[in-house]
Amino acid sequence: MSLLFSDVSTTASAAIATLNRIGIAACFVGGMACKLYGNDRTPGDLDILCLGCPWDQEELKLRVIAANPSFYLVPAKTPGATYKVLWYRISQYSSRCRCKVDLLFPGTMNIPSIPISDIDHPEPGKPCAPFTVVFLLKLQAWVQHRDSEELRFRLKSSTDASDLRAMLPIAYAKGVNIRRTEAYMPPSFVAAAGPRVKRFTQEWPETKAGWRALGFSV
Repeated sequence: MSLLFSDVSTTASAAIATLNRIGIAACFVGGMACKLYGNDRTPGDLDILCLGCPWDQEELKLRVIAANPSFYLVPAKTPGATYKVLWYRISQYSSRCRCKVDLLFPGTMNIPSIPISDIDHPEPGKPCAPFTVVFLLKLQAWVQHRDSEELRFRLKSSTDASDLRAMLPIAYAKGVNIRRTEAYMPPSFVAAAGPRVKRFTQEWPETKAGWRALGFSV
């Protein structure tokens, strides 16, 4: 079931408010952040970076549920997995009207530890990781999905590519330059973007000029 943006937005507001209520600063990364920064695609779930959390992810999920009963857990589909997946019940009348919420910590998937003062707010109540972080994480996701042995992840790479092509002009308008990045972004994370861009332009050569405008050598 495809969600409307209003459904995802409702979940987003509830998730941030609940996390803040239990003392956790948080911001969006992934598809929701891309959408808030100007991408057209409505995300199918939420990726939320939690900063300064004193608990592990499973304890954090339990505390979110305790603070807001519209959140609930379901067993992970991955064989042998011991963790559970957090969902938000958008409508009390339909179990199908729900949205998955992934709570992430710095270091997961190479996400940098972002100073709270650098969190952006493209819309009121919708905090986002800085655009450059979101953009480079999307590039990383494209490579990881492209190389995955699992078909369900490989299929996501085309969505990642569409997001990146749509966000290139937004990145230019925001003055993104890979040669000028914030100190909290690990050099290895920034350096890894170069080979990923070269690989991307091999498949999408018409984007070369856009990447060069951001300071990449292609």
